[in-house]
Amino acid sequence: MKKMRILVLSLAMMAMCYTARPQAVAPLFSISLNSPQEVWKLGSDIRVDVAIRNNANRQLFFATCPGEGLEGVLTHVEVRDENGNLLSAPLKSRADSLIQCSGMGAAVRPGETMRYGILINSFAEIKRPGRYTVQVQRHEGKTRYSLKSNEIILTVSN
Repeated sequence: MKKMRILVLSLAMMAMCYTARPQAVAPLFSISLNSPQEVWKLGSDIRVDVAIRNNANRQLFFATCPGEGLEGVLTHVEVRDENGNLLSAPLKSRADSLIQCSGMGAAVRPGETMRYGILINSFAEIKRPGRYTVQVQRHEGKTRYSLKSNEIILTVSN
């Protein structure tokens, strides 16, 4: 009888431990980048296509700042050279201005994808030919949720 109690108690504890494990949370949205061309000419406007897909079972709202359009949906754009060095931005960081903005933006229904283009030259000064890695990130202030896109490589030539 004592062995039976120990067995039942052990099974109950194992069941509690199993259910107490944190479950992996699926991202609310995903971000993917694509370059419409493989090689860009130095000095030209370099545009990258961005797709933000709503993976949630509810509508998501992405706030932007006045004057930024859909580029303001992203809170961080990283452009790195072949050596991994972060390129400096010619304009004020979008993250700094986004923190102070609210009320404007785009709503995306469940399962839908919002698509737009960003001008990489607005986020990094590309002064010489080479290969550059681009990745974007979105932070959600209220939920403290953050997600990075895939990395893409842009080739810039003379």
